[in-house]
Amino acid sequence: MNFRHSIRFKLIASIALLIGIFVFSYSVIVLQSRKDSLLSRAVATGEVLAETAVIPIIDAFLWENDPNTVPDDFLQSYLNKLWEENHQKLDFIVIHDEKGKVRAHSDFYEYGEVRHGVDSAAAVNALHLSHHIYRSAADRWILEVAAPIHVSTKSWGTLRMGFDAEPVFQALQKELWKVLLTACGTLFLVVGGLFLIITRITRKLIQTANIVNRIDLTDTQEICFPESDDEIGTLNETIRSLHRRLIASLDKIQKTNQSLFVTEKLAAVGRLAAGVAHEINNPLMGMKNCVYLIETDPLNPENTKNQLQLLNEGLESIESIVNKLLGVVRHQSEARADFDVNSVIGRLIELMTYRIGPTSVSFTWDLDPTLPPLNGCQKLFAEAMLNIIINALDAVGEDGRISCRTYYDDESIYVEVKDNGPGIPEENMERIYEPFFTTKEVGNGTGLGLYVTREIIQEMLGEILIRSDPGAGTTFTCKLMRTDQ
Repeated sequence: MNFRHSIRFKLIASIALLIGIFVFSYSVIVLQSRKDSLLSRAVATGEVLAETAVIPIIDAFLWENDPNTVPDDFLQSYLNKLWEENHQKLDFIVIHDEKGKVRAHSDFYEYGEVRHGVDSAAAVNALHLSHHIYRSAADRWILEVAAPIHVSTKSWGTLRMGFDAEPVFQALQKELWKVLLTACGTLFLVVGGLFLIITRITRKLIQTANIVNRIDLTDTQEICFPESDDEIGTLNETIRSLHRRLIASLDKIQKTNQSLFVTEKLAAVGRLAAGVAHEINNPLMGMKNCVYLIETDPLNPENTKNQLQLLNEGLESIESIVNKLLGVVRHQSEARADFDVNSVIGRLIELMTYRIGPTSVSFTWDLDPTLPPLNGCQKLFAEAMLNIIINALDAVGEDGRISCRTYYDDESIYVEVKDNGPGIPEENMERIYEPFFTTKEVGNGTGLGLYVTREIIQEMLGEILIRSDPGAGTTFTCKLMRTDQ
């Protein structure tokens, strides 16, 4: 059996798929939770730093008109100091005024620029701390935190700090690999365990299937299965019970078939009886006449001698007829052996001449003298061919033609019986092998002939081929496997 079509594969694949979906879903939840945790921590750190950094800036704006308190370059100097202290984790620091103009920047060359981008406008107009994550032009992850510089309703602009978020995403990537490896390892262990468990279960089923496959219905011995106290044990016990019922049914069928064989055989012999009786009756009449002539002149030795000679000829004629009949219907051993098909057909044809009697039926035959021997039961083969020939005689009537031919090829031996009768109607072709189905008049057929014949030929590993043309006749061909190869 193809492994992909086995129950084992289907069970493992189905359960593995369900577990895989569960593990994948759980991994996504874990990763999302870890991502939220790492990002929340990074955002919290950035917001704390931004809130701390914005206090001196507010003080600077409050005292910007007092040069003794706040130098002119205080904002840039403060920003530079902040950058020096935190540049390892920062990407940029910028201070915008309320119109978006850069008042100070970690990159001095950006001083005085006006930012009109969506992010810049959102940061300038924000009333509270805000943040967002994006990919920079250098293809790096940046966490930007914007802190408004205002007191009450007075606003001087915004502090924007860009933090390097690459370590966060690198940590997430490591977490991803950990989760994936854990998920794959878990799935591998679970599927491996499933494989071992299901293989153990299916091994019992395979053992049961192999034992069932070796069952021989001709052997009445009880089937032996490995002991099992689970559902497979129940299955094994059910098979044992079924085997016992099959043996009983087969025995009934064999007895029924034997009864049908005997019934059809007696019917065939009865149909031969009229012709055989006619042939026996002729010499009997002559013998009775001889006895009468001896009785009328018992003292005439010459007459007695002549009449006794005629009596002996009559007895020999009757003996010949009876021997031919017994050659067909005598109960013989059903053991298989090699026999000459032509010899069996020849005896049947001779026997049929008694039944044909005074009719004008033409009986021709063409028996291949090089025909190889056939192995099987000669008696049953003779019964099968007798049924076919008698059916042909019944079909052709008083003025018909019947031919019998034997031939062979590299694989089979063929026995062909052809008649010019009315043929078999198409609606009856599918029913001709049904037991007790017959189109003959009551008393002229049992409806078992072709059924018995097919059973015999199939038992000999052969088949019956039928070709029938309504109005033109029927040809029965028995194809039998050669056993001389």
